[in-house]
Amino acid sequence: MNGNDIEPWEFVPASTKESALYGPVVQTLRKYWQKESESIPPAGVHDTANSGSKRTGGRWSRPDATVVRLRKFKYVPGEFLEVSTIEVKPFNAIDVSAVYEAVAHRRAATHAYVAVHVPAHLSAALRSDIKAVRSVAAAHGVGFIRFADPADHSTWKYVLDAERVEPDPQKLSRFLSEQVMGEKVVSRPTATMGFGE
Repeated sequence: MNGNDIEPWEFVPASTKESALYGPVVQTLRKYWQKESESIPPAGVHDTANSGSKRTGGRWSRPDATVVRLRKFKYVPGEFLEVSTIEVKPFNAIDVSAVYEAVAHRRAATHAYVAVHVPAHLSAALRSDIKAVRSVAAAHGVGFIRFADPADHSTWKYVLDAERVEPDPQKLSRFLSEQVMGEKVVSRPTATMGFGE
């Protein structure tokens, strides 16, 4: 086999920059996430990691990717907004802190996921790290995805579904406005009601 026969993700260096995974992960999500039959198209998939210097609301408040969609269910009336965040980690940075980062995203999202890059030839070596992350994710209701090639959906395995949470509507709206839509939100004082006046 010569160098020209190697697919881009078959050669994996000793470490991978997390940022190198964002583009292919977002493209794969755009192509496959919205195929959910109960989703009302289109699902919006956003690269929120590369949002520049936008204000984000504090530590661990900017996910790497965000999927926004409306869903309908056959036997439940109404439409339901889902905002799913995805925290991406390369194989050389797989540890349980990724789960806590994803948990922090749930202050302004309905679902949170961790997606880890596990090249096929490193699967056995990373087994204990993957098991630890999966265990902590399950305990906190965080979804868990693993992939060998971020650009090849056939290598993706959806290990755990994320549990739905109901964030504060104001935080959800602010997150969508600032991080997905790119709008600056100006906080306005709210009127207060006096009781017994």
